Amino acid sequence: MYHGADIGWLSWLEARGFQWVDDRDVPTDPLVLLKGLGVDSLRLRVMVDPDPNDTVGFTDPTRVIAMAQRCVRQGFHLMVDFHLSDTWADPAKQFVPRAWAEDSREALAAHVADHVTSVLRGLKAAGVTPRWVQLGNEIPNGLLWGTQGVSAAVAGDTGWDTLVALLNPGYAAVKAVDPGIPVILHLDRGYDNALYRGWFDHYQAAGGRWDIIGLSFYPFWQPQGTVEQLRANLHDLVGRYAKPVMVCEVGGRADDPAGTARLLTEVKLAVESVPRGLGLGVFYWEPASAPEAVGGYLLGASTLVGPQRLRFTEAMKAI
Repeated sequence: MYHGADIGWLSWLEARGFQWVDDRDVPTDPLVLLKGLGVDSLRLRVMVDPDPNDTVGFTDPTRVIAMAQRCVRQGFHLMVDFHLSDTWADPAKQFVPRAWAEDSREALAAHVADHVTSVLRGLKAAGVTPRWVQLGNEIPNGLLWGTQGVSAAVAGDTGWDTLVALLNPGYAAVKAVDPGIPVILHLDRGYDNALYRGWFDHYQAAGGRWDIIGLSFYPFWQPQGTVEQLRANLHDLVGRYAKPVMVCEVGGRADDPAGTARLLTEVKLAVESVPRGLGLGVFYWEPASAPEAVGGYLLGASTLVGPQRLRFTEAMKAI
């Protein structure tokens, strides 16, 4: 199983003067610290044309490629998460990139393919081959809102056709650059089997292509969801679609490392229980986050131990 972490904020925090220290308060490369904690895979998010003043961090393709090189030099597997937006994409927001806002469905599909191709070719030229590519981030309600792609996943039969028309060219673009890179499609609410069955049944029936089902699991945001429900969903999905599953995001409170460690341990066991080795791994979102460093966001796995000095919490030992 892969033991992963999303580190999309890390280089942005370093540029603002933050540094990580080890247990003896010695400043240390945070990637070295994460490797020592058992992390073997890293996830980077990439936006189309992000505002440098936004809190998305360094997510433009150029800086993502530079960070990817750093990750690979340290021996990590890499997941590239295409948000297909200029800013955060999640179930509540899937804003079309500014430069694509007036385009037709056909033009949007071409933009998706071109963007994916450009980033992956840039990575290849820099000596980086991602282990996985994720197309869209938490897309139960579709993506590229504000265009003909509005709420594609919930707009009826033509909506599913639109969603497939937008994502299949991205899938093909990944395979054209490297047919060995598996493509992940990623939804939230990993405990919600009805959501996943309905979404992937419709997507598959419309001709959609994917290789791995990605899930998010956040009891902090959806306390009604349990690890047992997540486990049952994982087992059902591999039986229903005969494809691997991966928890691409799980997160707990930065100020409760013991509770977050318990959550991580339980989620790992749920993924490990998936038959035939089809439970691929777990990614924590995200260890670089500390509330004092990222504007009060409560989840993460770093704690402030001095001015501009952070330490990874005990939670990450559970990854």
